[in-house]
Amino acid sequence: MSNDLLYYHGNHSVTLSTTTSSVMTYSHSFTSYQLSSSASLTISSINVVTVAANVGSIVVNFGADWDIAAVDCSNSGYICSNSSSAVTMTNINNNSLQIITIGNIITPSLSPSTPISIEVYSSSRYLIARGASISWSSSCTLPCRTCTTNTSSCLSCYSDLILSQGRILYSSVNSSCVSVCGDNYY
Repeated sequence: MSNDLLYYHGNHSVTLSTTTSSVMTYSHSFTSYQLSSSASLTISSINVVTVAANVGSIVVNFGADWDIAAVDCSNSGYICSNSSSAVTMTNINNNSLQIITIGNIITPSLSPSTPISIEVYSSSRYLIARGASISWSSSCTLPCRTCTTNTSSCLSCYSDLILSQGRILYSSVNSSCVSVCGDNYY
């Protein structure tokens, strides 16, 4: 018989268990649903049901279509850092889990975006929970920048020729964006 790290090796049954299947719930909101615009992501009502005693870090993973180079976090209950694809909150106290705001995010130039994922790690750096993916999509159909409750009924147009596919002029006649001026266009 030999003692092999974490379990006893011999003529006995061995039961192994994991703590990575914890339940995580939260709500979220963005301050902007316009393409290529500055926005904040607020994650609130965070609830992690786990057997782990201490949350060590929360990692919010963004796809390549997001620009998070200049993000900031507004909560004094943790330290915030970012890489090219993730924002990490460390030194978390239990009170800071109630709301996380990540600001100065630049939204994607295409909609819908790649999903954003959230992972929670223990103070020993083990994954203890993974939340459902967060999806983002623009509030209006291109080339509309702003719209009525009908997502293709434009109130304004994007001025970026690439985003708007050349249709940067607004027509009040049919609430659309066009590429050539006609009557009632501006």
